[in-house]
Amino acid sequence: MPSFSYTQLLMKRDDVKSPRDNPLFVQVLEKGIDVLRSFTAQRKTMTLGEIAEVTSLSKSSVQRLVFSLEAMGYIAKHAKTHRFHLTPQVMAIGYNYLAADSLVDVANEGVKSFV
Repeated sequence: MPSFSYTQLLMKRDDVKSPRDNPLFVQVLEKGIDVLRSFTAQRKTMTLGEIAEVTSLSKSSVQRLVFSLEAMGYIAKHAKTHRFHLTPQVMAIGYNYLAADSLVDVANEGVKSFV
């Protein structure tokens, strides 16, 4: 694997056509987020095989990603069905965005003025 200095990596950012081509891009993070995003209103619970099919990842990769996400509290496995589902912990990510977004503060002030 080639060795890059941090300065070289930053300089390369402008030359890269896709962010995925940049050496700073972490593919395993993308795969983990793909696993989280694979759950939808239509797919509330899934097996490892179903997650693998939806994400186009190998079952062994999905197994490692799901294990990690489960250890972090973002995914849980039903004791009887052995199907995986998202946990409320995933809402913390969205909540942090909302809590930091000044537009939400402005909207809240607008709503208060109507009450």
